[in-house]
Amino acid sequence: MAAVYGFKEGLRKPLASGENRKELFKWTTFNKEDIILIKTISLLESNKFEDSNPKIIDSKTEMVTIVQEYANGGFEALMEKIEESPDIEKNYMDLLVQELEE
Repeated sequence: MAAVYGFKEGLRKPLASGENRKELFKWTTFNKEDIILIKTISLLESNKFEDSNPKIIDSKTEMVTIVQEYANGGFEALMEKIEESPDIEKNYMDLLVQELEE
């Protein structure tokens, strides 16, 4: 959800580098639907640039980086929205409903 939200809102945020970097996603943990979503986001991201490259789907590393960065930005924004009031659970449910309606 965070990756989709991040992509929708244009919130691509690079992850920490060096010792602070942790792998969020491993290719082996994705199911078929996840892979379709990852490839879709990666292709859409590639198409934003003049030198778009449809072969991006041949690079698992590059695709995972793109999705991780959108998830990073999306997660941060979602947490801010959810924590806006003391009733975090209600905020989360309201946010889900709002996203489904859009």
